[in-house]
Amino acid sequence: MSGSSTSLDFPALAEAKNTADTAYQAAVNPAYITWAATVAQAASDFSLAQADADFAERTNNAVQLRSYVQTQADAERDFYVNYARKGKRMAGNGRRSL
Repeated sequence: MSGSSTSLDFPALAEAKNTADTAYQAAVNPAYITWAATVAQAASDFSLAQADADFAERTNNAVQLRSYVQTQADAERDFYVNYARKGKRMAGNGRRSL
């Protein structure tokens, strides 16, 4: 094989590979960093939005429950007040109510 003119220049190939790797990293790293930051921000925003929605729902449920309880208490009070008034009217007429 004494007449062969094809030989590989390993140092030149390694240098070309290193140059390509450096160029690739220079192009890809900023894009990855931007993507990673965007994903992290989106996860944070979603968590906050979910927590806000849960709080709003629970607060609304508590307000509705309090309103319901107060309405029931008002209705019960009105029932007993009306019942007592009716009893006084009946007793005043000399009649008894069952």
